[in-house]
Amino acid sequence: MAESEESAPLGAVGASGTAGEENGLPAAPAGFWIRAGSLTIDGLVILTGIVLVNSFLALLGAPGALLQAIGLVFPFAYHAVLIGRFGKTAGKSLAGIAVVRQDGGRLGYPRAVGRALAYLASAATALIGYAAAAFTPQNRALHDYLAGTRVIHSGDAPAWRKNSCTALGVIGVIGLAAVMASAPYANRGGMGFATFEEETSRLNLRTIRIALLRRALDAGAAGREPYPQTLAQLAPEYLLELPPLDFGRHPANAEVEPYPADLCRMGPAGPELDGSKLKDTGRWGYLRGGADACKALVFIDCTHADSNVQEWFKY
Repeated sequence: MAESEESAPLGAVGASGTAGEENGLPAAPAGFWIRAGSLTIDGLVILTGIVLVNSFLALLGAPGALLQAIGLVFPFAYHAVLIGRFGKTAGKSLAGIAVVRQDGGRLGYPRAVGRALAYLASAATALIGYAAAAFTPQNRALHDYLAGTRVIHSGDAPAWRKNSCTALGVIGVIGLAAVMASAPYANRGGMGFATFEEETSRLNLRTIRIALLRRALDAGAAGREPYPQTLAQLAPEYLLELPPLDFGRHPANAEVEPYPADLCRMGPAGPELDGSKLKDTGRWGYLRGGADACKALVFIDCTHADSNVQEWFKY
């Protein structure tokens, strides 16, 4: 009786060491460095996907909470869906490796979802869970043990591609180690690493500005006043709701602090705000009625600096 798709091995190696031979033994485990290379490629694919999806949704006026949720869910969905369906992600496909069950069978979606969630455990151990693939039997990482999986050479990639992915893995691990080593000094000399909350606040700021621009274009085409009296008037047509501000310097809120137009002036690089006149409320700042680029401006009403040593109101 033929094996079912669920239990059929993804690859096997025979005496000659090539994949997929009929008299094959269990396929050779993929080493740590080529796995690191495939994960580096996947990271770039995931980052690109999140940026493209969130940029499109921001243009449609999607709330910041939705964009934040997509950033959290997208990586897990990427791994779960592709590994559940094909046994490999884009990075693993380029590297010529695949994820299988311990018996060599395909994972299926339930186990793939569990393996994707198990990445959290590998990350929570200061990445030691990932490093386990360098010294454990069959080069299994912590998430492989938790999900009952292993990673093998699937035999569908030329040597040059495998070698390139291995080299990329070395570069990626060295780069990650350098970032982790420099983390204690991150906030010195303007070389900071932004927190998740800071990046979300900046993303929410761009979302409001895009919504304001869309409203101005629509109103101008209809012969109406392009800029609203308050930011609340952007909802629900251009924003489902005003996104919150929560970057650590002030209590989280979604309130707006109005300012007069003379707070803004044109500088060499565009509109500039007079920081000495700000109230530092930690709210969204909004002014309208000025000239040129100061006709309407949304900003973060905070005079403190972020991790990049730049004052918030200057974004």
